[in-house]
Amino acid sequence: MAHRLAPFDHEGNEEWLRIRQDFNEEQQTRRHYVATHPDDGHVLGYGCIEQQDADPGRFRLYILAPDDQPVKDLGDVFFNRLMATLKT
Repeated sequence: MAHRLAPFDHEGNEEWLRIRQDFNEEQQTRRHYVATHPDDGHVLGYGCIEQQDADPGRFRLYILAPDDQPVKDLGDVFFNRLMATLKT
């Protein structure tokens, strides 16, 4: 999805993907989320929430979405999912 959304930045996309793949799951927390359309199930966007350092309260939210999908709407969806996950 990243390559399709930013085809002009192949190196940047590969670096972003490499960092996601090298994430240390043993020392930090990460959650992946996919938002799908309720009617037909097609993917609206991808969200990844990653712990940034040793502080368990510091996270960064990454969102990939097509130009026609408001990122704020997806950010709200992914944040709400994270909060629900943390409550369980």
